This record gives sequence, C-alpha cells and structure tokens, in this order.
Amino acid sequence: MFKLEKEFRADYNLIAGVDEAGRGPLAGPVVAGAVIFKNIPKIKNLKDSKLLKAQEREEIFEKIKLSALEFQISICDVEYINQNNILRATLKAMQDAVLKLKTIPELILIDGTFTIPQI
Repeated sequence: MFKLEKEFRADYNLIAGVDEAGRGPLAGPVVAGAVIFKNIPKIKNLKDSKLLKAQEREEIFEKIKLSALEFQISICDVEYINQNNILRATLKAMQDAVLKLKTIPELILIDGTFTIPQI
C-alpha cells in the first residue's frame, strides 16, 4: 500500500489519492473520495474496501479522517449516471472531490487508468 506515494514523496509533499466506489453495482450512486495525508499513515488492514466487512470500513474511515490533512467526498447520483454513463459519472465524482479540497495537491494519484478531466 502507498507504494507510488512513497516513490513520489521525495519530490512532492502534498499528494492527493483519489478513488471511487460504486462503479460495479447495477444500481445506486457512484462515490469518489480524495485524501491528502501529511505523512503516509500506518493504518492496519487498509486495502480494497470490497475485501472488508462494513464495520472494518467504518473503523478505517475514522482512522483516515484522523490521519488526513484533508479529505473530500463527492457523489454522482443515478440520474446523472443514466444521462451521462458510468465512466463520466465516475470521473465527475473524482473531479468534484478534488476540486472541493481546500489544500491544493502538488500531485494526484488515481486508482485506475483514467485521468480526471480539467485537472
């Protein structure tokens, strides 16, 4: 975990990590989060949320909130998904989460192979 972030820490201090949830299900919104850590946190069992039980996700979220310099969350609802498609909704949710950050990151790492439009 945090392998890429460790590599970039020598050149960048403010690194935002961005990921989404909800892209796979057939119904429901897509949610994206952006987080900036001052230092790489040591959070046990931090991994793919799909591999965690609901209670573990909640506990890790609380630890992330305590460890983060800042985090933001954005949601694209089903109506937006139906009008624009799931990929565009995912990228919009990611874009909105990053743009809501008050701290401007020097580098953004995205879990995926896409780039966030206009960022």
